[in-house]
This record gives sequence, C-alpha cells and structure tokens, in this order.
Amino acid sequence: MKIIHLIENYINKIEAFFLVLSLITMVLLAFLQVVLRNIFSTGFLWADTFLRYLVVWVGFFGAAMATKEERHISIEIFTKFVSPIKKKIISIITSLFAIIVCYYMVVASLQFLFVSLPEDVVVFETIPLSYFMSIIPIGFILMIFHFVIRIITKIESIINLKNNSEGRA
Repeated sequence: MKIIHLIENYINKIEAFFLVLSLITMVLLAFLQVVLRNIFSTGFLWADTFLRYLVVWVGFFGAAMATKEERHISIEIFTKFVSPIKKKIISIITSLFAIIVCYYMVVASLQFLFVSLPEDVVVFETIPLSYFMSIIPIGFILMIFHFVIRIITKIESIINLKNNSEGRA
C-alpha cells in the first residue's frame, strides 16, 4: 500500500509542477500581452490562443489534484448523519460512480482526438491541435487513478476500523 501512495504522491508532484508552470506562464504572458498592446500597440498574435489552451490544461490538472485531495464536488447531505464506516462506504460508491463517468469521458475524448478532430488542424502553423487537446483524456485518466486510490484507501480504513472494533470486543 505504501508503494501506491508513493506513486500517487510522485504523480501529484508532476501535476503540481505542470499546474504551477501553466499558471506562471499564463500570468506572465497575459501581463506581457497587455503591456505590449497598451504601450507599444503591438502584441503576440498567438498569445490569446495559447492562453485559451493553457486554461484547459490548468483546469484538468486542478481537477486531478482536487480529486487526489478529495476536494472535488461532493454531496455531503448523505454523510452528515451516518457513522464513519457508512460515510466511507458512501464515499466508495460515489467514487465508483465518478470512475464510470470519467471512463466514458476518456472514451469520448479519445474519439474526439482520433476520430472527430481532423488531423490537418494545426495551431501556430505547425503544432497539431490534438497535442493541446490531449490533456482531456490525460486529465480524466489522472482523475480515475486518484479515485481508485481513494477507494483502496477507504476500503483499507474500513478494514482497519472493523479490526480495531473487533479487537476491543
């Protein structure tokens, strides 16, 4: 179990690196674009398009990190009035549902990338658009990974709670 958490923490550090890098790039590029437009009446033609794609990347890396830390959208009305074990079981069920949804989103995004998106669509005259849009299936796969780890962790804690309660009896 420790190796799984080590792998997850390593992946989370990679996610955080790309998130921070994307955010810093967005802020600096947007600031530079404003300065160039207002002071020099010029700017980078590609900057606005690039910033739009970075927003998508930031969104997916942020969603993956939120999933890892269980800070994604959740419905707490069910868990307010139940025991800790039932709370964990509800969390497992909702995580399984989220995995199913993310799986279908991976399938749909792969279909979009490889079937619906024409191969000759390029950005900045040379880079295929699919490179920028590849974050969509990657982001959902990262979320699936974090949901699976959450399920394993919850099951392990339920087993530990039951073993501890049986040991006291």
